[in-house]
Amino acid sequence: MLTSIEALRAELNYLLKDSTPASEKSETADLFAYAKTVTSTMDQYVKLVPPNELKAAKEFMSKS
Repeated sequence: MLTSIEALRAELNYLLKDSTPASEKSETADLFAYAKTVTSTMDQYVKLVPPNELKAAKEFMSKS
């Protein structure tokens, strides 16, 4: 997951650079592929968390 987050960050930085050609800025397939991988692996990770700990974390976050 961390590798995919880094790839997502790098791709986003590349697309936002002023020096990136306009024709390449519209090509976002890689960006969305990395985002999909990050989301999928995060979902898998959260499924490993024991339900009582996940509930406690959600309650903690809702108070913040």
